[in-house]
Amino acid sequence: MNKRFRDGLQWLTAVLACVCLAAPAAAVDISIVSGSAWRSTNAAPAPDWTGAGFDDSAWRQAYAPYPNATTTQDDIAGEPSAAQLMWDWPGSGLPTGTDGPNQAWFRYSFNLALTPSSLPLLAQALLIADDEFELYINGHLYNFGGSTALDLHLRPNGQPLPLFADFTSLLQNGINVLAIHAADNALGNPADRFNEYVYFEGSIVSLPEPGSALLILLALLLMAAWAVHARPRGQ
Repeated sequence: MNKRFRDGLQWLTAVLACVCLAAPAAAVDISIVSGSAWRSTNAAPAPDWTGAGFDDSAWRQAYAPYPNATTTQDDIAGEPSAAQLMWDWPGSGLPTGTDGPNQAWFRYSFNLALTPSSLPLLAQALLIADDEFELYINGHLYNFGGSTALDLHLRPNGQPLPLFADFTSLLQNGINVLAIHAADNALGNPADRFNEYVYFEGSIVSLPEPGSALLILLALLLMAAWAVHARPRGQ
């Protein structure tokens, strides 16, 4: 066997071994976006509505995409987004984006089968609502450090600027529940309710452990070294 070819195989074998060791065996990669997969209601639910034990089978599918005359999900994201604007729609016919209920409650349940190889996790989301909202993760109210009112979170062009949430520490093994209570501030006069919606775009992913990250770096270094080693002499 040609020595250069044999050396090349050894370098590539080392690189592949490092990459395989660095890859989690059971990585978590979950995307969660607002849309009809969420459950919704316009009737104030029981106090335990934010937890996994609550039965939301009587709730509707959230209405999405909920029409909006001035804002789209892409306007909120600042780029193309898979998230849809959603709201609760208890009536018949089609909503106009101005005639929905002034308060809405939403739930989204998902399963996390956590193993040592799927940790550590990172769970983050961007969200906003017209006009304000509360976010709960497994029954815990998320603290944004201030008001979630839409008029306090706007871009210079007047479009909404979504709020950032890192809810990694609130996840649990098994069933998890994201719950949102959103309200239009114009509660007194239905004619003043405009463009109700909730926008949510989140992900839950496994991160490489520090040791795995070092292995990935080592693999890259080995690949660079092999490129130099394999270069014909005189170049």
